Amino acid sequence: MLYLGEEGYLREAKAIKDVADAMIAGVKGISELSLIGDPTFVISFGSDKVDIYHVNDFMKTRGWRFNPLQLPPGMHFCVTMPQTFVPGVAERFTDDLREGVAYAKSKAGTSAETAAIYGIAGSLEGNQAVREMVYGVFDHLYSV
Repeated sequence: MLYLGEEGYLREAKAIKDVADAMIAGVKGISELSLIGDPTFVISFGSDKVDIYHVNDFMKTRGWRFNPLQLPPGMHFCVTMPQTFVPGVAERFTDDLREGVAYAKSKAGTSAETAAIYGIAGSLEGNQAVREMVYGVFDHLYSV
């Protein structure tokens, strides 16, 4: 606040909100996607029509970096000041996202490269450390 002052802060906040609003509109305009929550500048979205992790795999090839979510499967990202300096960033995002959805449709039934990092413990199958920890908890709970 000391560097920007109130006027500078409000100017930058408006720039971020304008870009975020355009990106939110882009997500809303793709019928296969749905917003999670009521976003402002942290935008979360998922899908019950395509594997959202395939969408993320595609978006990585276009230079986008999202954080995958679990339960429900989704992705989120934060719009910050550097994005506001890129002309047409919201339009590029929307175009790339549409292509990402098409890519996900073409990959239906296959495994995505992306996994929700929080999903490591989402399944006991294939996760020996978590399985042993859960078994230990149950052993303790049900010991006589």
